[in-house]
Amino acid sequence: MAGTGKSTAAAHAILGSGRQIAWLTAHPSDNDPWCLLSYLEASLATTVPALAGTVSRARADGLDSREVGGLLAEAIADHRIVAVLDDLDRVTDPGALSVLGAFVRFLPTDARAILISRRHAVTDLNERLRLTDVAEIGASALAFTTGEASEVIHELAGRAASNEAAAIVQATGGWVAAVLLEVGLQVPYAAAGPGHGSLLHRYIESEIMSELAAPERDLLISTSLLADVTIKSASALCPEEASDWFLSLRRRHLPVTWSPDGMTMTAAPRFRDFLLDALRFDPKDRVVRERFANHLLKEGRREEAVQAFVSSRSLESAARSVLEGIGGVIHDLNFDLADRWIDLLHAVNEPSSSLAVAEFMVTMAREQYAAAAELADGLGLLEQNHSRDATLADSATLIGMVAWAYWQTGRIDDADRLLDAQTPSRLTDIAKALVGLSRPDARHLPEILLAGSSPIEGMLMRVHYYRGCLRQLMTATPASRWGQAMGASVRAGALRATGQTQQALELYEAIQVEEPGMVWLRVIVGAEIMLDLNRPDEAWQFLLDGRKEIAGRGSQPYALLSQVLEAKMHLRLDRNPTVALQTVSLLEEQGQPYQFVRELAGVWRGLALLLDGRADEARTTLRSTVQSMLRGDRYLELPTAATYLSEAEWQCGNPNGADRALNIAARASDRHGSDHMMMQAIEDFPDVISRRLETESAQSRWHEVARYYSRRPGSRIVAPRTARVTLRDLGNADLFVDGERRRPRIVKSLELLAFLNSQSVSGSSREGILNALFDGRADQQARTYLRQALYQLRDTLPDGLAPVSRGRDIFLPSPADIVTDAGQVEALLDQAGRLHGEPQLRTLLAALGLAASGPYFADSSSPWAERRREELDDRVATARLRAASLTFDLGRLAEAEELIEAVLAQDPYRDEGWRLAMSLAHAYGDAHQLNQRFAQYAQVARDLGVPPTNDMLELYARLRSG
Repeated sequence: MAGTGKSTAAAHAILGSGRQIAWLTAHPSDNDPWCLLSYLEASLATTVPALAGTVSRARADGLDSREVGGLLAEAIADHRIVAVLDDLDRVTDPGALSVLGAFVRFLPTDARAILISRRHAVTDLNERLRLTDVAEIGASALAFTTGEASEVIHELAGRAASNEAAAIVQATGGWVAAVLLEVGLQVPYAAAGPGHGSLLHRYIESEIMSELAAPERDLLISTSLLADVTIKSASALCPEEASDWFLSLRRRHLPVTWSPDGMTMTAAPRFRDFLLDALRFDPKDRVVRERFANHLLKEGRREEAVQAFVSSRSLESAARSVLEGIGGVIHDLNFDLADRWIDLLHAVNEPSSSLAVAEFMVTMAREQYAAAAELADGLGLLEQNHSRDATLADSATLIGMVAWAYWQTGRIDDADRLLDAQTPSRLTDIAKALVGLSRPDARHLPEILLAGSSPIEGMLMRVHYYRGCLRQLMTATPASRWGQAMGASVRAGALRATGQTQQALELYEAIQVEEPGMVWLRVIVGAEIMLDLNRPDEAWQFLLDGRKEIAGRGSQPYALLSQVLEAKMHLRLDRNPTVALQTVSLLEEQGQPYQFVRELAGVWRGLALLLDGRADEARTTLRSTVQSMLRGDRYLELPTAATYLSEAEWQCGNPNGADRALNIAARASDRHGSDHMMMQAIEDFPDVISRRLETESAQSRWHEVARYYSRRPGSRIVAPRTARVTLRDLGNADLFVDGERRRPRIVKSLELLAFLNSQSVSGSSREGILNALFDGRADQQARTYLRQALYQLRDTLPDGLAPVSRGRDIFLPSPADIVTDAGQVEALLDQAGRLHGEPQLRTLLAALGLAASGPYFADSSSPWAERRREELDDRVATARLRAASLTFDLGRLAEAEELIEAVLAQDPYRDEGWRLAMSLAHAYGDAHQLNQRFAQYAQVARDLGVPPTNDMLELYARLRSG
């Protein structure tokens, strides 16, 4: 191949070899065998003068030219000559090639020949040479490496270019001539080359393309659209030449690489640039590009095919391909591409039902509901005549999406009329379930299918959310991209509604906000997450920003839900029933058609009336709300509404009604898989749980609820992973600031940090700290020690987080930015207390895993640390017992056994632990183990001086008989 540095490489290789050199550069006149022999003799005679006249004498003696070639070879024996035959590609005459073949074949063993050619020189000679006598160096071996190119640029162009060299080698494949031309250096024949364009392009034209047969040239230019060329792909673009000429290119020395099997050709980037440029000026350009587009279509690369059709100016073919594929593009949420394709269809004036559907689907995905409903009307699906497109009427996905658009814009009757006219199917059932949120009666709710591919599957998850089926939403991930996008937003809402608020926030922050379903996430769920995190400023900002976003979308449910959320925030954040009632009244005056919104508004109207001292009105509102929720099977806020109804019934003198309402709240919580929303309502009226406990046995669920509620009213939130300060207060205490270990010289400083953190923003007086951490000592030594501990702590923590003094009080300015392991354990236990089943068990095990780090401040003996240690140990023991009970109930007996052993080892005086141990032995069918467990329990009871309880005796008897 031209420009690979063949001659230069040969010269460098010979220098220093210790051999004599005879160099012959071929010329077109050397196609005369006797002329070639004369020049070869002259070249060899420079090192072996005795050869002079050999050719003329042999010719006079009547020898043929081939024999003379052999004589010249034999005559250089014992001279250790390297004969360099350069530019052999100029020799094409069979007689001349035969001369060279004889010369190479009969070389003595101490001589060497270097053949330099742009073609395969050995093949051209047509000699049977032993393979062991031949070594071949191709273009790839001669190509510059990045290091070599960098050296050349530095030496010849006078500049350092390591980064430049890497880019140039990648673009040229290391082709020597191309590298030199890229950096502005001169290459022979480049400037004089014919044609247009850069020096490199002219060089390629004159030194490479000009030597190819016309079909070979056409094949290279036509296949330049392909990054990798095979016979199959070449046949698609150039059927006239591919089969006959593709393999002939393999014998050419070109700036291309071949796969190991020799069946795939890849042009160097700059060579391909030349070929693509040549294609633009080729008369077959349009035909080749259209073939290329069809080839891409067959390979399933529709997006590239459409662009190729456009490049070939075959706009009708491009439009046809768009119409066939735009549904898949929308399905994959590639809306930018869908927009470009829609613009293309408009540009070529290609109206069709497929185009109208595409525009509608993209508009729906972007949640522009008013515009989508207008586009849906243009489809004519509500028309009774037969002029509408039958293929559209048969699309269940489209029908469901149109019903969704009508529902979003308040056209409930149109949505129902459209769905009632369809043949029943799963997708129409999903759409009916959505529209059913607006109707009094419950409609069939299809199960979530993870393999569902329709966008409507994502809508189904939203319906499950408002129906209160939160447990299923935690793990449901539909297969379709649209369903996944909407599912993520719904899952964030479900996490929030079940009390997993920090996880909801993390998911919210991780979601791509421009995908379908994200408007609902931003304008409704985001504000509720901030509300539950007790971040009022952010919650209000979310609400206000959401109002602006809702305004241009035409969604009536979003606008109404935003008003409901405002009333909730006035109550939960400000305890302002007057403003909340005004907000709800404004909503009710609008006469909106959505039953589920009326119910949600009724919840907060009921709470506002209770807070305003109007219990009778509250009971009337809440009874109607709860009955409507039960009738419509809408359980999302039913635990809240029923808990408030329980309080209203009690205030109105109906304790039985209060109990019935609380039972409804409990059943609704079971569907949620969490007591979180019920417990939030209980926090508004704590007496609800206190009254219920008076009539319950010690083993009821209400005692479990009360146990977690009594630990600390309100929600303790699992701390964010981005907190700046982490105090490891379990085991040996340690401190980390912004991920780096920072340990004050005085260990008491860490205990002081933990104590101040437990006091929240209120802080503590110096006397209170001395009582807690110094056993009540107030002498000079204790005060000095406290000052030193405080000084060390301030020196360790960053500004804005270090303790601040205000008079006699000391407090932390931002306790939320300080995370403690013990606090994390308690937060997880609080969260677990609001969950049910598997989610509760996972959370408990996470808490137990963290608690296993060690005792609280293991090295401290201060009264406060010991008391805190006892409290935490008690909570952990209770949690371990609960985890054991859950694993047993779930049939995970090996895990249950391990947990039960740990429970009894930590606290052998818990009857519930022995109860589980005996039940486990019975589950294993081990009578001996059952008897042994009861005997151990009885011994513990005797140690306490009490007999076994009747409950335990009855359980033992029942298990033995069973």
